[in-house]
Amino acid sequence: MKTGKKFKKRQQDNNIALTIIVAVIFLGILLGYKVIDTRQNMVDTDRHTNCRVDKQFPRDTVILMDATESLSESQVVGVINYLEDLVTDAIKYERFTLYFLNDDPETFKPQLTVCNPGDGQTLSSNNHNPKKLLKTWERSFKNPIIESAQGLANVAPSDYSPIMEMLKFVALRTTSKSSSLDKRIIIVSDMVEHTTAYSQYRNPKPNFMLFKDTPYFREMRPRLNDVGVHLLYIERSRLSYVQGREHVELFWKPFIESSNGQYRSNLIIN
Repeated sequence: MKTGKKFKKRQQDNNIALTIIVAVIFLGILLGYKVIDTRQNMVDTDRHTNCRVDKQFPRDTVILMDATESLSESQVVGVINYLEDLVTDAIKYERFTLYFLNDDPETFKPQLTVCNPGDGQTLSSNNHNPKKLLKTWERSFKNPIIESAQGLANVAPSDYSPIMEMLKFVALRTTSKSSSLDKRIIIVSDMVEHTTAYSQYRNPKPNFMLFKDTPYFREMRPRLNDVGVHLLYIERSRLSYVQGREHVELFWKPFIESSNGQYRSNLIIN
């Protein structure tokens, strides 16, 4: 009887040990799978910009802000409201490049380049820290873009407003170099071109059909291939003789389309 009890106890101990071993192996496999899955989903990013090192952006967004004349306080608020919606709807790892339009194209370069690191709000708190991710998103992505617009209220007026040339530079230096399949340019401007060679101040009813064969257009025509263009159209009361629906429909829309771009939208900021 004693021998039978010992055998039975030994068998129970073996079963317990086997169960423990199987559980450890299972947990090891599960942990290994999670590590592999995490590594596969890891993306190398630049710590200064949050941008992917491999430059594979799901969308490339350029914001071109006209800094040749200041905006009113209400116009700045309107622009900031638009930008807040823009960054909130941004795709993870989408790149944002910010330019300020000035009257010296020779010094024209990006003022800010940042990518969306993700705000973490759709992630589980079991494996992530959504609050920390949200703070990082605000500090390194949202706030720099929003704060850039606040300075538009205190801009010294420029002698010229070379919108076409700036758009050409944007295309050459950013969108034409991007491999993204989704590219867009957002222009925050009154869209009144003014240079020594061509000025809409002196041409109150600009019509692109009369402009397209001019040397100035051939020189300033931007490369907007497969780029969607959105206008944040800043209304100025003193420019009412130039601005309006026809200004966009008869000049800027065909200008964009003749440059192989895609005219997408026009939001009036007054």
